[in-house]
Amino acid sequence: MNIKPIRTLAAAAALTAALAIPAQAKEAPQLLTWNGSAIAAVREGDTICASFRALCEAAGYQVDWVQGKAVAAGALRLTAVPGQRVLQAGEETLPLPVAVSLRDSRTIVPVRALAKALGLEVRYDPKTCTATILSPDQPSGGTQKPEQQPEQTPSVPSAPSAPSAPSEPSTSSRPSAPSEPSKPSVPSAPSEPSGPSASYDENDVYWLARIIEAEAGGESGEGKLAVANVVLNRVASSSYPDTIYDVIFDTKYGTQFEPTSNGAIYNTPSEESIEAAKRALSGENNIGGALYFYNPSLVDAVWIRTNCTYIQTIGCHNFYA
Repeated sequence: MNIKPIRTLAAAAALTAALAIPAQAKEAPQLLTWNGSAIAAVREGDTICASFRALCEAAGYQVDWVQGKAVAAGALRLTAVPGQRVLQAGEETLPLPVAVSLRDSRTIVPVRALAKALGLEVRYDPKTCTATILSPDQPSGGTQKPEQQPEQTPSVPSAPSAPSAPSEPSTSSRPSAPSEPSKPSVPSAPSEPSGPSASYDENDVYWLARIIEAEAGGESGEGKLAVANVVLNRVASSSYPDTIYDVIFDTKYGTQFEPTSNGAIYNTPSEESIEAAKRALSGENNIGGALYFYNPSLVDAVWIRTNCTYIQTIGCHNFYA
């Protein structure tokens, strides 16, 4: 996708001004940055949101308001409709973790989903609970890599390029639970795994490493291991599906893991996330029987706090059983 770069300081200043959101919308200027400039943003639950028009125009798109819809024309035609939980990007419909909203005549959308449609990367730092939008030519740094950069991890099969009808991996030792229609297909595991990953089910490593990266990419190795064990504890529980894939994409009581709805589940995992997945699959558990975790700086999680047993805090996450 060809995105027009922001070339001048004037454009950067215009971007910051255009993204100003009124105080009544819980302005958080340091919550989001782009090209080194602080951008006003708001939280909707644990989702960071900002102005559709300002972000699209900064990326070189022409934005208009057409019959109750915000429409951006550029490399793709993007459409955001207040009240809907989807973003239309060309022929693709991207699910959103929260609905598009209107704030002081501005269309406010989840930043990660819009950045994905614009061909940009969002790097989230769970230690500071802030996000950074990276331009295509800007190095990402940290542990979360741009989706377009292939990583040399031969032990993990590459992500499917075009999701099709959902299916369970044939190598799974557990019976398959009914799949949700919206779930992407699981790639086939290599028939002859070799090297250090030979003792692991490739599909289990594939999905577990990706949910670890999406939920705890900036956490320590112990924080990553704890998130992995929450997933495995759910697999072992009779209250949840019987496979890692189905636990991650479980929607029986609503979306359980936000990265499955905002697309972060498909980010390439770091070596540390892959290692944490393998440690957990080998039986290493540092969180006991925890079935829940959340970041208290992003969400209150009243139900978990009042109905579950607190175990401990690791990094930004509180864990409960």
